[in-house]
Amino acid sequence: MKKNSYIYKNDKISHLYMKFREHFTLPLSSSELPLTLISMEEWCLITTTGTDALSYMQGQITSDINKLHVNHYCHSAHCNAKGKMLTNLLLFFYKGHLSWIIRNSVRNIQIAALKKYAIFSDFNLTALDRTVILGIAGHEAKSTLNQIFPVIPSIHCSVVENTSNTLLLYFPLPSDRFLIITNLTRAQQLKQQLSQRFIIKFNNSKQWLALDIEAGYPILDQDNCGQFFPQAANLHYMKAISWTKGCYIGQEMISRLQYRGINKRALYMLVFKSIYLPSSNSVIEMKYFDSWKKCGKVLASCRVDNGQIWVQAILDYNISSGTELRITGCQDLIEMKSFSYKEESNS
Repeated sequence: MKKNSYIYKNDKISHLYMKFREHFTLPLSSSELPLTLISMEEWCLITTTGTDALSYMQGQITSDINKLHVNHYCHSAHCNAKGKMLTNLLLFFYKGHLSWIIRNSVRNIQIAALKKYAIFSDFNLTALDRTVILGIAGHEAKSTLNQIFPVIPSIHCSVVENTSNTLLLYFPLPSDRFLIITNLTRAQQLKQQLSQRFIIKFNNSKQWLALDIEAGYPILDQDNCGQFFPQAANLHYMKAISWTKGCYIGQEMISRLQYRGINKRALYMLVFKSIYLPSSNSVIEMKYFDSWKKCGKVLASCRVDNGQIWVQAILDYNISSGTELRITGCQDLIEMKSFSYKEESNS
C-alpha cells in the first residue's frame, strides 16, 4: 500500500467508497466526461470548534477568514515558519463551523502542526470521518443537480447548504462540477436516486484528481510537505493569499518573496505517454545543451483514458515552451501546459 493512502475509520463509509471502486475506469478529460458521481476517498473534511477557532486560524493560514462569507469558499495554504506549505486547503463554513477539505495523506501532519500552538486557546480540530464527500461532474452535471436539490451553488454563490443535511460546493474549472458533503444515509439515497433517474457513471477519486490537474488546483500530498512556497503552486493567482490581513505563520517569508519578485517557480500541467507513472516528489529534468538538469518536482499524476499520463508539477519559471523535459529515470519526453484561472468566489 502506498504510504499516502488512507482507510476510513468508519467501516460503513469505507464500504460505500469501495462500491465506487468496483466501477473504476481510467479518468476522462472534462470535455469527454459523461455525467459521473465520484467518491472522494483521497480527501477528508476537517472542522473546528471553540470560541477562539476563527481568531486562531486567522493567525495560521494565508487567506483572510474575516472576509470569508458563509455562501463562499476560498483557497488557502497552511505553512511552516519558513513559509513553505504543509498543505493547501479549501476553506468554508460547514454547519456554522470553519471547515476545510485537504488530502488525506497530510491530515495528521496538519492537525499536529495546528495543535502545537493551540494549548492556550479554546480551539479544537476534528476530522469528520462520519461525513461523506462525493463529487459530481461531466455532461449535464448542473441540470442534474437542479432536479435533485431545491437550490444549487453557482459562481456567484459557491456554497449552498440544503435542508437535507447536505452542503454543495461549485467549481467552474475545468468545467462545471460540484462537491457534495453529506451523511452516509443521504449519500446512499443520492447514489440510488441518481442511478434510477439518470444515465450516470461512477468512479473513484482518481477522476476528481484528473480534473484538479486539468483545472490547475494544487494537489499537495505528504511527500511534498514543507517544500514549496504557496506562490510556487500559483495560489496567489487563486486569491489564496491575503496581503493585508496581518501576521500568520510564515507570513514574513511569503511577503518577501512576493514584494521582492523573487519567486522563481510555478505550477504546470505536463502531458506525455509512457508505461511509467511518476509518483509525487519525482524529479523533473530539462535538456541543457548535451546534459540534463533538475528543474522541478511532481506533485501528482494519473493515467487517463486516452493513454496519456497527466502530471501536475512545480517547475522553474525560466523554462520556455519548447524546452525538452523528462522525469528522472524515464526517457519519454513531456509536453508542458500552463493555466488560466478565472474567479470562483466573491470572498
